[in-house]
Amino acid sequence: MSLSHQQAYKDSLVKQLRYFDEQKSAFLDQHFPYSSEGLRERQKIDRLLVRYVSEVERMVSASDETTLQSTVLIGSRVTIKYTNDNETETLTICFPDQTDPDAGHISFLSPFGMQLLLASKNERIQIDTPAGSLEVSIEEIEYSEWEGLTSE
Repeated sequence: MSLSHQQAYKDSLVKQLRYFDEQKSAFLDQHFPYSSEGLRERQKIDRLLVRYVSEVERMVSASDETTLQSTVLIGSRVTIKYTNDNETETLTICFPDQTDPDAGHISFLSPFGMQLLLASKNERIQIDTPAGSLEVSIEEIEYSEWEGLTSE
């Protein structure tokens, strides 16, 4: 990753940190309104966001390129390999209002996206889907130059 791409990625991550610092409650209200049946899911997402923000803060403070390419974050383009058939797929993790399944842009709040978020390069993880469990390997993680990396 060139220095300008690395800086652009850091700038995007700083925008995400600012967004979650200033808008996390509104974001949760929009996607997980308070209700008796939705409270557990809201709490789960809140915990995920706390972990996510902590990890992004750590990565932004690090200055080496490999740190930015080692963990799946919002805005990452991720190549996964399904271990059962060695097929690969490339997905970009994005905010919910920026999804485009035809272009491979999936929300970090989708069941698939949540399970990929914060995974590490070369890690094997189980992805639970309605059709069953899949094992995937994180093959590549790279900065996406896609414009919609932050929710504004």
